[in-house]
Amino acid sequence: MSPETKARMKLAASLREPPTESHKEKIRQSLTGKPRSREICAKISNTLKGKPGVKGPKHSQEFKAMMGRLVKGSHYWNNGIDMKRAVECPGPGYVRGRLDKNEKYWNNGTVTKKSTECPGEGWQPGMIKTGAQYWNNGKIMKKSLTCPGAGWQLGRLTKSVR
Repeated sequence: MSPETKARMKLAASLREPPTESHKEKIRQSLTGKPRSREICAKISNTLKGKPGVKGPKHSQEFKAMMGRLVKGSHYWNNGIDMKRAVECPGPGYVRGRLDKNEKYWNNGTVTKKSTECPGEGWQPGMIKTGAQYWNNGKIMKKSLTCPGAGWQLGRLTKSVR
């Protein structure tokens, strides 16, 4: 297929209206419940063997070796907002580890929370930078620079209590 043909097909696909729900349902019903014999299944299986799957072609051994050399010794680093991969810490405020794709760290100067959106007024993105310790009241655990209040003691809760 020529590059011009591919470009025309891509343009036509981008201009095409997406199928409606009723059209999707008709296609689903026409393909549902049709039994296939073992011979047909074997033919389909044999024709697909050795061909690249939906995820595309496999990487060559040379490419895998090159990528292995590039990432060897590197770690994920984050500052509560950005995540980077490097051998050494990329800058001040970064800690080792990955960020959850949907959650960010937020702090109000004394407490750090993980949330998909800002917990409220007075909260800023990122983790508390230094000196924060774990505190618990026997039921709840918080990380804070100072004691959150009366009845709180220094330390984490055990997993059985959480």
